[in-house]
Amino acid sequence: MSVAEKLVITPEMLDLASRLDEFKGSWRAVGALPRRQLQDLKERAYADDILAAVRFSRLSITERKVHKIISSRTSFEPVSPSERLADSYRACTARLEEGCLSMDLNVDSICELHRILMAPVAGEGEVGTCVSEVLEGSLAALCQWSAETLRHRSLHPLLVVSIFCASFVAMHPFKDGNDLLACLLQRWLHLKNGYAFVAYAPLTAMLLAECPAFSAPRDGLTPIQILRREMQLSSANPTEEPNWQPWILFYFNVLTKAAGILKDRLEREEDLFASQPELSMQILVQARARGRVTLRDMVESTGVSRNTLKEHFKSLVDEGRLAMHGKGRGVWYSLG
Repeated sequence: MSVAEKLVITPEMLDLASRLDEFKGSWRAVGALPRRQLQDLKERAYADDILAAVRFSRLSITERKVHKIISSRTSFEPVSPSERLADSYRACTARLEEGCLSMDLNVDSICELHRILMAPVAGEGEVGTCVSEVLEGSLAALCQWSAETLRHRSLHPLLVVSIFCASFVAMHPFKDGNDLLACLLQRWLHLKNGYAFVAYAPLTAMLLAECPAFSAPRDGLTPIQILRREMQLSSANPTEEPNWQPWILFYFNVLTKAAGILKDRLEREEDLFASQPELSMQILVQARARGRVTLRDMVESTGVSRNTLKEHFKSLVDEGRLAMHGKGRGVWYSLG
């Protein structure tokens, strides 16, 4: 690939990349936050991404079910197609985080991830675990170029990841699951290159969401679907390099918006949990994760007495951090 020689980097690209690198640097200080707060931020991003992945696949699932899948981890037994896809997406994300630094970017790794993602949905016997011979060489070349360019830092990592994502989507190496896999791969590459905040930001959800891309809305397609069409059109003439600028600029803007959402969530998180006792924090986490929480929920999850919990619930309502709904035994609470 001769991308570096022909790619025109605009001032706007440089500005966005600089802002993202600045946020990347400031995110290191977030490690000092309580583990529970960080976990809550990550699970919110997980939930956003899984919901988007399921809906992108024309399936339906509730937020409560998604949170159950995330919190249950290995104990959840998916039944419906939407539950199987949500659980396999969670498993694929977990695999990438576990092997973030040790896994190499190559065809075998991509096939392994595709198997984790799609086998529970389509059935083991129906998933192609390898790309076709025709595309295997192209995919191997793309992986080699991306890995070497990232290792030698001959091109900014954000540019490499965006070009890898575009090329993978255009290549379409598997029968199914290419778009979702592209989202997972770009997330992995960001983490592998030090952009740790991506694990806490709803980047995949934004890439898969129905919204205008490049310059104007087109046919109700998602950014990933538009990307595939643009790349297929530009690759129709093999003698010319694709025009990367529209996609890269759009991708950088999506990254910047995802970082902005994370920053806003972090500020609200700090305000929400400011100077709260551990038990009150647990109540707030439950209310945020599930959308609602009851006294009975907290008795079951914490083992603390009803009277002690009532005091914490009352304090949180008085402070405006929780809102009470219903009466008597039907009382439940949401974030204020």
